[in-house]
Amino acid sequence: MGISRRTLLVGAGAGAVAVLLAACTPEPQPTKTPTTAPPSPTPTVTPGAAPQPTAWMRSTWSTDAYSRGAMSYLPAGATPQLRKDLAVPISARVFLAGEATDPDHPGTVPGAIDSGQRAAAQLIAASASGERIAVVGAGAAGAAAARALADAGRTVTVLEARERTGGRIRSVADKAWPIPVQLGAWLSAGDGAGTLGGELAAQGVHRVTFDRPAGWSKDGAAPAV
Repeated sequence: MGISRRTLLVGAGAGAVAVLLAACTPEPQPTKTPTTAPPSPTPTVTPGAAPQPTAWMRSTWSTDAYSRGAMSYLPAGATPQLRKDLAVPISARVFLAGEATDPDHPGTVPGAIDSGQRAAAQLIAASASGERIAVVGAGAAGAAAARALADAGRTVTVLEARERTGGRIRSVADKAWPIPVQLGAWLSAGDGAGTLGGELAAQGVHRVTFDRPAGWSKDGAAPAV
């Protein structure tokens, strides 16, 4: 009979407790071995009313070579001031943007856009018309900064490691879907969601209203996140 590591540890623990209890009793009496009722079978979960998908797509941002599932957050004891400190320009030559530098809507598309516009305003104030400027990254922050800089008469070059623009916004057009599928890792949360909706409407991007639930949980239909 083989003894696994788990069996060995459990047995040793039981033996130690038995020795301790025996030392506290003057005359141990034999007792019957208690019987344990067999465990009840796990109940079968009844499938809910969720419809079967006609098609599906997925993305794994934890293994994405250019993000590795990263996002910014404030640990215990930190304050939003740290985000403002991160946004301070370096030697009036390097200007930082990205959701991590926005204290109002970090971790969201509106926060990234706001940070790009803020960095662009700082750079415009520190440069002259016609100056050449490199924007590293074509995500939401980089795109917003590049647009503002170009409108202000700067010569802008955008550098992007991926073979597409959008960063962690990734809309995929596929024949199996009536609208492009969003496979990105960004969020539109809080008050920023309304602001983003207004900006999209101004650009002629229309919303699609679903006539049925768009999200499901173990308890049934749920609002989509």
